[in-house]
Amino acid sequence: MRNIIIIIVILLISSCGKGSFSTYELINETGYGLVIEGYSHRGVDSDIILAAEKLFLEENSTISFQRAKGEVTDQRTIFSISSIDSVRIIFDYNKLLVLSCPKERITARDCHSIYNQNYFVAKITEEDYNNAVNINAD
Repeated sequence: MRNIIIIIVILLISSCGKGSFSTYELINETGYGLVIEGYSHRGVDSDIILAAEKLFLEENSTISFQRAKGEVTDQRTIFSISSIDSVRIIFDYNKLLVLSCPKERITARDCHSIYNQNYFVAKITEEDYNNAVNINAD
């Protein structure tokens, strides 16, 4: 009986590892600081909009995110919540780029890489900056 308890304890301890994680990178290839806001309109109640934690990147920098693998968590990619369908990228508080991607196209190549859960690296480029609109009245 004592041996069985020891074996069970060993099995429990060995299964309490760090778990399985995916690492995602977000790369700012621009010369501008970024604020990135992700939103999900895909809740049970369509009137509810969920906001992910804001991400801040300095110019020409990279940040990494480790996300636990699992049925729901695999869909989070770089954002703190899953099912992101709208992203606002603010460049130095001067320009704004709004990206959206319908659920049925979430893994399509025509959506920005920031959405695609099959990509482990998403880049914000000068082309994104050039597609952004001015938000200052000046």
